[in-house]
Amino acid sequence: MIFLTLEKLLKLNKVFIILIALTTLFSCARRGNPTGGPKDITPPKLLRATPDTLSTNVPVDLKEIRLTFDELVQLRDYTKNVLISPPVEPSPTFSPIGTPSREVKVKFNEHLKKNTTYTINFGKSIVDNNESNPFSYFTYVFSTGPRIDSLQLVGAVQDLTSKKPEQGLIAALYEIDSAYTDSLVFKEKPYYIAKLDSTQTYHFKYLKPGKFRLVAFNDKIPNSKIDLKQEKMAFADTIIDTRKISTAPMLYLFEPPQDFRYLDAKQNGYGRIDFYVTGKPKDLKVIPTDERFSETLTIHKPYSDTLQFYFNPKKVELERRTRLRFLLAHDGVSDSIPTILYDNSAKAGLKITERKLNYVPGKNYILDADYPIDTINKDSISVKIDTMKLAFDVERVNEKRFKLKFPIKFEKNYKIELLPGAFTDWTGNKNDSTSFSFSTQKERDYGNLKLTIQNKPTHKFWLKLYDANDKEIESIYSDNSVFEFKYLLPQKYYFKLMVDENENRRYDSGNIFLLRQPEKVYVYSQEIDVKPFWDINETWVLP
Repeated sequence: MIFLTLEKLLKLNKVFIILIALTTLFSCARRGNPTGGPKDITPPKLLRATPDTLSTNVPVDLKEIRLTFDELVQLRDYTKNVLISPPVEPSPTFSPIGTPSREVKVKFNEHLKKNTTYTINFGKSIVDNNESNPFSYFTYVFSTGPRIDSLQLVGAVQDLTSKKPEQGLIAALYEIDSAYTDSLVFKEKPYYIAKLDSTQTYHFKYLKPGKFRLVAFNDKIPNSKIDLKQEKMAFADTIIDTRKISTAPMLYLFEPPQDFRYLDAKQNGYGRIDFYVTGKPKDLKVIPTDERFSETLTIHKPYSDTLQFYFNPKKVELERRTRLRFLLAHDGVSDSIPTILYDNSAKAGLKITERKLNYVPGKNYILDADYPIDTINKDSISVKIDTMKLAFDVERVNEKRFKLKFPIKFEKNYKIELLPGAFTDWTGNKNDSTSFSFSTQKERDYGNLKLTIQNKPTHKFWLKLYDANDKEIESIYSDNSVFEFKYLLPQKYYFKLMVDENENRRYDSGNIFLLRQPEKVYVYSQEIDVKPFWDINETWVLP
């Protein structure tokens, strides 16, 4: 039998109390640690709306809408996500911004329209405060009249010019009334607006009876208006009557034509000034106002936005830094443009470069000059295969591009040598001595591709071959059904076909003012894997 003294019992009690305290503290600490439980993926829930959604006879002097949720929420990127139809000007004020709240408020700064159904689509702007789970695509609807408009319109948009669907597209309806003009789509916000989903389709709801112009555009500048400088658009060439149809015709995106406008001009070397405009004019001229410029040369490709102007500084006495004045002539009208600073210390010189291509049998070798060429001295040009000289011809493509035509064979090394004076430009400058070289591989290192087109267009078209990096490899203007591309480098390719419906040898985009749809474009987006020493036969069935 063991007998414990009072002193020992007290000591044992103290130890026991300390152990209990430590155990309790440890247990509390463990309960406070993260348990790694499931992540919150539940979006916030709407508890009530004031006024209630789908309310009618809402007063036109409505000051505020309140949406109450079951947890703290925030508004994220609401300027990009929230769509209001019809538009309210000035725009309402939204909250909470920055600070989470259980309420989302919409405050109106002006009276609403009478007898009008309003929709506020919040997109993905309402998110919970903890995990940013969105309360997706909630649409709040109310009417200042006795009923909610209930008509609908569905449709889709296609971008035929690209392999990938265009992102950020919206569809828009503009009311046809006494104030409507086609230019309204560029100046005002639409009466109804809807975002496209991942399948490139849209769905208008709560529409009123009436006639509308239907358009679509990629709202890169988020102002619900079409910006001609940056945004693609599409339109239906028939008026949409919501009382008669609920499915819209397919819309095809295009880059809208811009009005003619002078942009800028800058010196680009010795005796050269480049002028930049918009509108792709067919004809464009620049006229120097200084009488000393008696000999000039201009290069402007029809329907392009750049003009190159050349003069010979050797024949014009200019100060080191001189401001030059020009008139810009377009469509029979000449206007002065801002003065252009020219630095007369720029050094004269002529540079010849080779065009980097896959040179194989059947191709011509191409040289580019940085100035318009006046004369060519063929005796100062030599083409060698290994060490043996080859006979060749020179063919002018344009003012600054030339073909050297000679037979190209497999497994050979080629060298092109230009002696000084082989090319003389428009100002009298000659090229320096330079040389280029390239080699061809074995025939088995290349692949061949044959394309057969079924249901080919009734008009001529451009067939364009691109590599996987969207670099144009070849462009053919034709009305054939079968095309052969021989000796391609092993990689992936795809095709684009652009129909020249009016056969004016240029692609015409759409124009809403003329109610002209863009000329048809088809993309064979399935990549074709060309492998060494393979012959690939591909069939493209057009719609």
